[in-house]
Amino acid sequence: MAVPAGAMIDFSLTGNFRALALRVALSPDSPPNAQMVVRILADGRQLALSPPFKAGDPPRFMEMPLSDPKTITLEPDSNIPGASMLFIDPVALRENTP
Repeated sequence: MAVPAGAMIDFSLTGNFRALALRVALSPDSPPNAQMVVRILADGRQLALSPPFKAGDPPRFMEMPLSDPKTITLEPDSNIPGASMLFIDPVALRENTP
């Protein structure tokens, strides 16, 4: 899923989740000098801020623990207009229940 800088994607969650995992990369159609970071929020609070992504960087795997959030938000930000971020296979891992 390609998301332009400044856009936010919200995922509503029901149940208990223990982690979020995804691969992230700068979209190949982004300007060649673009850099992007990704903020990951749970219930409006920042969980993680990625290091900068540059054009040509390979996708990076990101994983972070969760503590029963109701929403997860992915927010890409760039120094250059027209850049977009690819979110590849975002997965929220559900807590094991007996």
